[in-house]
Amino acid sequence: MNISSTTISGSLYIPNTRNAVAKGMSQAASTKFSREDTVEISGKKDAENTSATTEFENNTSLPDAVVENIRRMAREDAKKGVYMDEEYVAYRYAYKNQHISPDRPKLLMGLNKILSTLPHIVNRFQTFSLMGCRATVDFYSSFSAFYNSNGEKIMTCDSDGDVMEFPTKAENKFHSEMNALYEEAYDAARAEMKAAAQG
Repeated sequence: MNISSTTISGSLYIPNTRNAVAKGMSQAASTKFSREDTVEISGKKDAENTSATTEFENNTSLPDAVVENIRRMAREDAKKGVYMDEEYVAYRYAYKNQHISPDRPKLLMGLNKILSTLPHIVNRFQTFSLMGCRATVDFYSSFSAFYNSNGEKIMTCDSDGDVMEFPTKAENKFHSEMNALYEEAYDAARAEMKAAAQG
């Protein structure tokens, strides 16, 4: 990938890297749900109907109130005949961003701020510490990669500012647990409805 560069005091200076990160930051920050989106985990919505959930145990890493919300939405979707309706998808996305996922847009902003204050670039590869994560930058190709504290790659940003996200083990576990809870409650509600109709 050809990128224009300038030599300053014997060091390589590539302004495109900063622009690429800034572009990637703006793209990531424009997602439908922001990190400030709140998720109701008080469980108050479930107070009206808890009889159908007493037969289930919470064998997940999720809070009881979250489990109840998932089951409530699954039962409501079963009544509507819609599997994973918009409310559930939005709830899952917002909760994951708040409690499970690394703050990727903030990481991009942090790296962009660091790069904008660098007087010059000494080495082709440099590593920066950000919010308990690390970012490595290849100043020849204007490519950045981000890793969490466990060493998992969580995101990359290329010279065009295109961002690619990589799910962490925690995110995969969250999706697996949440969707299994939903499916269990949805199937149980559908079976109950079918039995009632036949009876």
